[in-house]
Amino acid sequence: MSVKDNWGSLKKAQKWFWGLLTPAVIITSVSLTFNWVFLFRIGREDLFMQVATLRDLFSTLAFFSIVSIILYLLVFFTQSLISVLILRRTVENFEDYKRIKSRYLFSFIACSILSSIILYLISYYFPKVDAEDNKWLVPSQFLLMAIINITICFFGNRGIIHKKTYFMTVKEKRYFYFRYHILYPVLLGLASWCFVFPLGLLLRFVDFPPDTSLFIQVISLSGLTILIVLFSLIPGLTYLWLPISLRISEQILSVTLAVIMAIFFSSIIAPVIPVQMINLSMKLSGITKYDVYNYAVAQDKYPIEMFESKSWSLKESNNKDFLIFKGFSIYTIGSISLVCPENVSDAISKSMKFIFLDSDYDKKLRSELSASTAECNVINQGEFKSWKRPT
Repeated sequence: MSVKDNWGSLKKAQKWFWGLLTPAVIITSVSLTFNWVFLFRIGREDLFMQVATLRDLFSTLAFFSIVSIILYLLVFFTQSLISVLILRRTVENFEDYKRIKSRYLFSFIACSILSSIILYLISYYFPKVDAEDNKWLVPSQFLLMAIINITICFFGNRGIIHKKTYFMTVKEKRYFYFRYHILYPVLLGLASWCFVFPLGLLLRFVDFPPDTSLFIQVISLSGLTILIVLFSLIPGLTYLWLPISLRISEQILSVTLAVIMAIFFSSIIAPVIPVQMINLSMKLSGITKYDVYNYAVAQDKYPIEMFESKSWSLKESNNKDFLIFKGFSIYTIGSISLVCPENVSDAISKSMKFIFLDSDYDKKLRSELSASTAECNVINQGEFKSWKRPT
């Protein structure tokens, strides 16, 4: 077979593949994937086949799944987005701009890492401080990042800026100096400082063995943070270094692959990231609710043996027709409602924890969660009554 024939076959395969990616296929794939991962996480894969038949709900599930992904990407890639908005890939009639851009990016990466490390040093030296007495810590950190960025960018780019402005008027020089020596470095310093917020969402789930000293915790968190910072900057750096000659579709594909790669590697070192995405999707769609209710089910439909565990705190109604217990719905979709005892919520919260570079710990927590959810019972919608008033 000739090269021309091979190329033609490849084109046909590519066309066939893109033809498969219809909206219906995408919606179904996203919905089933999120549901399967959630059920696998809580150890109730036995419900998946029942969910797979509820096609009417797939569009709603896919919508909230995509919304949760977008929200999470905005939180973790805000810094990349800011860097793209601040820095141009190229500037006309400025042949040395690439050198300036590379130094801006070096300063941005260095200050992002430094900002995160400073956050942990603050937590190390001020482990238990009154927030009212230490309001100066966070704004001081931003000012420090801005000053460091200005200093690095000034000494790194002053020769290039001086050469560029040599034949400019005084007014043009002032504007150019302000733009490249003050404005851009301060905005990049702001982006570096913004890492405090996504890291705050992530690192509250980090756990440590009981005998770990505070100093070791700070060192471990610093290492984790450096990796997360580097991964979260990959999409922005990818876009800024793409050749201008690339087509829009190729640029979008390159940045999308960079985002996927960044999420993939971040999820390896911090497995709570995909878990948070899926949990957010389940909460937004109303599938998961952790509010505790009083439930009443008919004894003739749900025998007392289904609730024999002491976790249920079971009692009978006055007329002996109903079983009454407290619980919450961990998974409600269609006519299916998976109701769990109150104490399962503790296992769910604990399962969100992770130890840096310790996959065995994550497996252990999943096993504990799976053992806890084994006590949960599937109750059909319409076959129970629920209320929030205390019994």
